[in-house]
Amino acid sequence: MLRLHRVISAGCLSLALVPLAGIQTDQSLGLFAGSGTSSATLQAIIAALKTDGAAIGYSVAYPFGVALPILCIHLLNTWLKPKIEPLWRNRSVLRNRVTQLCLFWSAFPGACL
Repeated sequence: MLRLHRVISAGCLSLALVPLAGIQTDQSLGLFAGSGTSSATLQAIIAALKTDGAAIGYSVAYPFGVALPILCIHLLNTWLKPKIEPLWRNRSVLRNRVTQLCLFWSAFPGACL
């Protein structure tokens, strides 16, 4: 339900740009599609409005829709500094994982030799 609320909020925000920023409606909807990196939404907008103006908004917002989540994950990783120990350093954990895999694949003859 929260995701639906976010999508509706983003759509309303993109439509609010029409009178506030003087952007055309199709370009504003293209911004909405590009920020979510949804090419299916872009195609639906183009088919519904029968104009190609949405592609302009999409091409402006798409790089931000791709780069910002990557940048946010990097910044959170730098800020929180999670300590993830590699699996091969703890041999007992590795042995348990291999045993679990062998038990799983034991249903298939010759999987674990």
